[in-house]
Amino acid sequence: QKPEELEFIECREDSGQVIKSAEYRVKGSLSSKTERFFIEHYGMNKLKFECCGWEPEHGKLGHVKNKKLKRINPDYHMTISMYGSAEVYKPDTLYLEMDRNKIDYFYVTVQILEI
Repeated sequence: QKPEELEFIECREDSGQVIKSAEYRVKGSLSSKTERFFIEHYGMNKLKFECCGWEPEHGKLGHVKNKKLKRINPDYHMTISMYGSAEVYKPDTLYLEMDRNKIDYFYVTVQILEI
């Protein structure tokens, strides 16, 4: 399941511990709704402002329990992370936008990891 406001960007095969990654984005004005969805459905921690943007508090990502994936390989795990950069570049200036609704996009990464 995924929130309908998510816009798919790309899917890629990776190497090493990360088997596959899918990238999505959601407008900053819809980021709170998407965040709540991931908290309720996948156990991701709420987003907290750290340094230069929003990320899951204490680094707690969401986890997808998928029996079909476990049948393929019992060592596969699927995680969900969400991040919104507050760095805004204007001509000759860089500043942090503290209002998440004014940020163009938040990004969501779904990964299949072999652990």
